[in-house]
Amino acid sequence: MKKLLLVLICLIFTTSTFAQKPYTHCQSDEVPVVSCSVGKKILSLCASNDLSQNSGYLQYKFGIKDKIEFIYPKEKIHPKGIFIYGSQMLIGGGADYVKFKNSNIQYLVYSYIRDQRGSEGVAVYKNNKLLKDFECKSWVLDVNWGPVYSAELTEDNQAFETPW
Repeated sequence: MKKLLLVLICLIFTTSTFAQKPYTHCQSDEVPVVSCSVGKKILSLCASNDLSQNSGYLQYKFGIKDKIEFIYPKEKIHPKGIFIYGSQMLIGGGADYVKFKNSNIQYLVYSYIRDQRGSEGVAVYKNNKLLKDFECKSWVLDVNWGPVYSAELTEDNQAFETPW
């Protein structure tokens, strides 16, 4: 009986921990597009529930749990003209991503699958040169590009060094 009780307590604790979705900076009224841990930091691309061609917002958030260190854009404004959307066909899969530029640094938030291996993360560029790829390390929330598709962002047509 004690073993059964211990198993139930562990199951309840584990379930409640996962239900909290610890690896996101998205608010309860936002949809996580991509959200995961990259070591001690968390990256989140969050969309408003009403993101469409004419309304809503998209924000990139990065930092430690409960302390966002970088948010872009700071204002909750429509993403057209701020974010660029792209997709690529890959052997055995494909990639979706959004790009944005802050000062002379460019960010690429991505998810891809290739030959039954997938990954998510954010790649950071300067002068079109890859500086760092923050690949998701653990607990990726379900990736949901639907809100980004509905915003009908400008499509990317520039070649770049991919992290995949």
